[in-house]
Amino acid sequence: MDNNETMASETIPSYRVGVLGAAKIAKKNCRAASHPSTSCSIVAVASRSEEKGSDFVNEIFTNAGKSAPAVVSGEKAYLDLLADSTGSFNLDAVYIPLPTKLHEKYVLEALSSGYHVLLEKPVADSANSYRRMLNAASASGKFLQDGTMFVHHPRTKEIVNAIPNPDRVSFNFTFNGDDDFFKNDVRIKNDGDFMGCIGDLGWYCVRMGLLVFTRMDAKALRGIVTDVQVLRYRLNDDGVPIDADCMVNFTEVCSLFRDVFAPFAMSHRMDLFFLSVAFLAEPSVIVPLQLFTPIESNSSCDRIRSNLQYDNHGPNSTIQR
Repeated sequence: MDNNETMASETIPSYRVGVLGAAKIAKKNCRAASHPSTSCSIVAVASRSEEKGSDFVNEIFTNAGKSAPAVVSGEKAYLDLLADSTGSFNLDAVYIPLPTKLHEKYVLEALSSGYHVLLEKPVADSANSYRRMLNAASASGKFLQDGTMFVHHPRTKEIVNAIPNPDRVSFNFTFNGDDDFFKNDVRIKNDGDFMGCIGDLGWYCVRMGLLVFTRMDAKALRGIVTDVQVLRYRLNDDGVPIDADCMVNFTEVCSLFRDVFAPFAMSHRMDLFFLSVAFLAEPSVIVPLQLFTPIESNSSCDRIRSNLQYDNHGPNSTIQR
């Protein structure tokens, strides 16, 4: 341990964190948190499978420089960790990298147990679900933060500030998945994260667009989204979108759209955001957009659209505000 690490360990109190689920996304975050110079300690990992939980801990925390966390296993592992009936964990916060459909249940349980929450994105399967979580966090006086890491990097602020007075912004985000991804990953399963590429990759596109338009001002993000449309998409055999072109309308604060929309005559600034996202089995070429493909019934895209609830402040989108 060098002098910097020694000073950090002596002056910064350790923040005790529990992890609900041994998900793949949790590995890199727990690996970073296990570094000796960090100010937090992973003290417990909950997994319904004892074998999976033990393998997770052995892979991430062996020779990590900090004590390996306890493994809480069994059908009620997540609730058992939060209950901490023996008082051995003494948690300050929990990290929840579970499938989206499980977020609300365990976020509310964690907040009521007195813990701050770091939540993986997409944060909820509907806007109203996330509103309930936010209300619970406010009532409990605890933090609820999404796990979108890039917004906290100084480089992001530099990029945002380098874009003067944006009118239109377009994003393309693809993910090159292997055979295992398309067979087993929760992000392509209807009973897992049914929003597919829209929830997983579209999250980054919308978040960056909001930052560009609001110059990193969190208060300015409130209520600026007014409409969301899925223009073109492709579903897998499970009905989950794996390729989609979407359009997000904003208030008159700003506008963002792809060139294909330029012919629209507007008497004021067109407040539009365009994004294209896809899970790809192999590298591909982006082809011209085919607008307004008929929406298939009973698809995940229908469910995504129906979950966008509107009020006087715009849609209750799942964007962290």
